[in-house]
Amino acid sequence: MRIARKGVEGVIRCECAKVARADRLLETANIPFRYARCELENFDVMPSPDSSIEKAKIAAEKFVDEYPMPRVSFGLLFMGRESGKPILR
Repeated sequence: MRIARKGVEGVIRCECAKVARADRLLETANIPFRYARCELENFDVMPSPDSSIEKAKIAAEKFVDEYPMPRVSFGLLFMGRESGKPILR
C-alpha cells in the first residue's frame, strides 16, 4: 500500500500481510495442538517442594512483560532434570 507522510512517499504492508505473517509464524513454531490455546494466565501452578514451578512461571511472566528487550543477547531457557522436560501449560 502506497502512503505519503510529511511529503515522503513510501509503502507499508497491508493488514492482510501482517495477519498472514502471524499465522505463518505460529504454524512454523510447531506448537503441539494441546498447548495452542495455553497462556500464562490460565496456568495452574502445582506446588513443588522447592517452588521451582512457581519460580519458572514468575520468570516466564517477567520475560513476557519485558519483551522485546532492546539489544539483549540472551533469552529464556528452562532446564529440568534428566528425567523429563519442564512444561508450562
